[in-house]
Amino acid sequence: MSDDRLFVALYVDADLTTRSVPALRQRGYDCRSAIEDGFGAALDEVILARATELGMTLLTNNDRDFSPMAQRWTEAGRDHAGILISEQFRNRELGEFIRRLIRFLDTVAADEMRNTVRYLSEFR
Repeated sequence: MSDDRLFVALYVDADLTTRSVPALRQRGYDCRSAIEDGFGAALDEVILARATELGMTLLTNNDRDFSPMAQRWTEAGRDHAGILISEQFRNRELGEFIRRLIRFLDTVAADEMRNTVRYLSEFR
């Protein structure tokens, strides 16, 4: 896992709208979607491993699977670059979703996310 990032880079899980990726890139943020990376159909464990390999915080709305996985990784001594859990947003709420992501990206450093699970709802 790359430890040299100052700012959080996001790896967007396939369960979230890929429309957020270009919107964030246009604003200068580093992000990549699992779908464009060829991991859209991958198992959750593989997705987190890929995000970790890239040194990117995983953005997902799959709290049910990823929160326990983060706990298992911690217990096993495995590092990750963080997991950001979002609630479900409908397409008409894309603007609010992007605003919260920008608040997160502008206030949380990459080292603060290491081995941490946070919730996008904190950034309303």
